[in-house]
Amino acid sequence: MSFQGWTLHENDYANEVSTYLARLDAAQRESFAPLAKLIANSLDGYDLTIMVLAPSSQESFNAKTIGGLVIFNQDSAPIKSSTGANMSKIVLQHVSAINISRRESLMDLALEHIWKLTHCHAIRVNLFHFKDPASEKPDQLKADADLKALLKTKKFKWKTV
Repeated sequence: MSFQGWTLHENDYANEVSTYLARLDAAQRESFAPLAKLIANSLDGYDLTIMVLAPSSQESFNAKTIGGLVIFNQDSAPIKSSTGANMSKIVLQHVSAINISRRESLMDLALEHIWKLTHCHAIRVNLFHFKDPASEKPDQLKADADLKALLKTKKFKWKTV
């Protein structure tokens, strides 16, 4: 599989992403915002970028053949440095892989791409919290524990880049 950009027409965006999300396991699907919110968040900012794990053997691909999806954009609100200068921030809206064992390598590819090819000073992950059916408290929210653990290890790996 190769990591490459996916050019989608705005009219096709919701349908294609929905088709891909339907192929995911429930834990990954719930780790990020529901489709309507995911699309709204990704369009609320600058430079929407959609990257995929595409089959190497095919020149074209679609939501039924990609092996992973990364969606990010630049936040429209800059962050301030300690000196008061405006700095840009990338928001990672979604990262998933059909084969969950590829999620960590996909995260590596996404972070490497963002740090090398965008002008940003920080990356924020827009992690979605959902109701935990196993919790004794009916309104308790949680995030995907495996994804949170993965993000904690990546924070230190990429901090020095």
